[in-house]
Amino acid sequence: MLRKHFNKSALCSLILLLVFAFSPVFTKAETLLPENIRWKAMAILLDGINTTEKYSIPVTEAGEFIRSNSRFEVQFFGEVFDIPHTYTFYDCTEGLQTCVLVNKWDLDPSIWESVPTRDFYMLLWDTAGNPPLQAGGTWGVSEGVFKGGLSRPYITIPVDPWWFNNEPFEGFSSRAAQIMTQGKIGDALIF
Repeated sequence: MLRKHFNKSALCSLILLLVFAFSPVFTKAETLLPENIRWKAMAILLDGINTTEKYSIPVTEAGEFIRSNSRFEVQFFGEVFDIPHTYTFYDCTEGLQTCVLVNKWDLDPSIWESVPTRDFYMLLWDTAGNPPLQAGGTWGVSEGVFKGGLSRPYITIPVDPWWFNNEPFEGFSSRAAQIMTQGKIGDALIF
C-alpha cells in the first residue's frame, strides 16, 4: 500500500524532513529568537490635545499591556504639532461624507519629512465637532507612511469623543489605553 502513494524520492524527502525537524539545529534556531522584539513608535499629537490625559496616561498602560502579553516592547516618542491639518470625510450612519478620520495625507508633507524614522506612527487628533468614523484605525504597510526606505504602518485615533477617557474599561485602568491597545497598536505590530 505504501508504494502506491509514495515513490522512493518522496519517501527520502519525508525522512529528511523528519530528521531535520527533530534535529538539535532546528530546535536551537527556535531558541535564537529575541526575547523582546523592540519597536519604536512616534506619536504625533495634533490640535493642542492634553498630552497627559490623552497621550501619556493611556500610552503608558498600553505599552505595559503589550510588554506583559507579547514579545513586543514598544517605545513611544511624542511630538506636538500645532500646524493645521485636514480631515478625510467618509459616508457613515450619520450621513454621506459626514464622519472623519485624519489620515497621513491630511498632514502637511513637512511633518512627515521632519519626523525621525520609526517602526510605526500614531496620530492623535481632535474631531472639531465632526463625528469620528471609528474609535481609530490602523493603516498597514501597503498604505503606510514611506520613511527610511520602507512603508510603515500608522494608527489614527480621535481623542475628544466621550469614550476616549481614563476610566476603567474591560480590565484596563484607562479606556483610552484599551482603545490604543486592542485594535490599534496591536494591529500596527502585526502589519
